[in-house]
Amino acid sequence: HAKLIKQNGLIKHLVFHTYDRACANQLQQFLGLFKSMLTSTFSNPWVFLKTPTTTGSEADDMQDAVLPSFDDTKERIPKELAARSGTESALSRWL
Repeated sequence: HAKLIKQNGLIKHLVFHTYDRACANQLQQFLGLFKSMLTSTFSNPWVFLKTPTTTGSEADDMQDAVLPSFDDTKERIPKELAARSGTESALSRWL
């Protein structure tokens, strides 16, 4: 394939153009996600002050780690947000 690309300028142009376009698309998607993350973080920064969700024994046993199911993840999200709101309460008392 490399020999064909070197010999034919049109193929070389098309390959590099497609690569550049794919990189530009990925950049735009990344920037969009990054902007959304920053907007979310700064709209309610207390929620993003995260405490560890795993205990020491769970963290030590990462070799057997598997991804949780979709239902487990949906169930965990409200618990995570509730745990993070405890940090907000503590900071409000200090301030």
